[in-house]
Amino acid sequence: MSSQRWPHMTYQKIDELIQKATMKLLDESRFYGEVVLRLNRVYDDTVGGTMGLSWQAPFWELRINPILFEEVYHSVADVKGALTHQVLHMVWEHPIRYADKIAENAAEAKMVGLATDLSVNQYIRGGFPGAHTLAEVEEMIELDLPTYADSSTYYNLLHPLMDTIDNEGASSQLPGDDHKGWSTGAEAGEEAEATLRNVVADANHDALVAGRGNMAGEVERQIEQLLAPRRNWRGLLRKAMSNVPAGKQDSRARFNRRQPYRMELPGQVDATQTKIAVFIDNSASISDDTASRFIAEVAQMQKQLAAAVDFFAFDTEVHAIDKSWIADGRRRAGGGTRFATIFETLQSERYQPQSTVVVIFTDGDGEQELPANRYRRLVWVLPTDATLSVLQPVGQVVTLTKWEGD
Repeated sequence: MSSQRWPHMTYQKIDELIQKATMKLLDESRFYGEVVLRLNRVYDDTVGGTMGLSWQAPFWELRINPILFEEVYHSVADVKGALTHQVLHMVWEHPIRYADKIAENAAEAKMVGLATDLSVNQYIRGGFPGAHTLAEVEEMIELDLPTYADSSTYYNLLHPLMDTIDNEGASSQLPGDDHKGWSTGAEAGEEAEATLRNVVADANHDALVAGRGNMAGEVERQIEQLLAPRRNWRGLLRKAMSNVPAGKQDSRARFNRRQPYRMELPGQVDATQTKIAVFIDNSASISDDTASRFIAEVAQMQKQLAAAVDFFAFDTEVHAIDKSWIADGRRRAGGGTRFATIFETLQSERYQPQSTVVVIFTDGDGEQELPANRYRRLVWVLPTDATLSVLQPVGQVVTLTKWEGD
């Protein structure tokens, strides 16, 4: 807790600003305000930024450094932006997803903070003091970055440039928020994760009753994805396969039902015609570890399937591959991501929509709309730190939350 040298009026002034900003959020973007209402506020002048989220069982707290808060925020609009920033970190589960990385070392903590801040600040109209922006970072690294990408994309793109970013520094001289408190949820694990989701779920419920107010569509979709039941992608794949019309083929193992006394005539059984086409994102934002994990998951699943599996890598184009693609070092990360090329390949290679199950492993960054096609048996598999860019995806979208057992 903060020291006694800070007068009561300091806290009163901060409380008034936070209360007014929260009321503003409740009026304009109710969901954000509802989340803030559910966070315990704690004053702590050891916090390394203006404020930050921290796990203190059984609650998530908003820990505020009163010294830095007064230095940086001078209006209700400033505080409203800063509070929205914290809520968006929760919506994208940043305190859970990056708890271990934050705890590794100061360099990792800085890179995580920059990547996650860039991903959420784009949804805050007008910004707020101390906020990192794409323009600021692009100027530092002299490269263009994708807009509205997930934090994992920014992390993978910026991590190799860590030294450049350290040398250039941030253009903003104002303190930002603090992310070190996220590491406190690492040991709590499922309890911290479940509590975060419950806060978001309760806030979303009350906001829907009163009306969510102004909120970006991408944020709404992320809330829905966060609150959706977690599903096993392998189970969904089996379900998709079971719905494929197989047709019939002759078999001596079954009697002919039309002429049961004609023992020489074969019966018929379902023909196994299912094809599985697996497409693995090979764009620049996909790390070798993530690509290896994707292939390992598919290879394990293949052992349990009575179906032919074809492997492809894709970025803006599609290339046929095999399971040794990663193991023998032949992977070379590509450029951008274009989902449309998957469906163009399916059509050109004459995969039949009725009997083909399409599995797409991706970090989700691609087009928002896809060209019309007849393929409906799709399973999109994303890492925990990803969101699918397609606004109205066909098929099932699942999150690979952990290594899934057999």
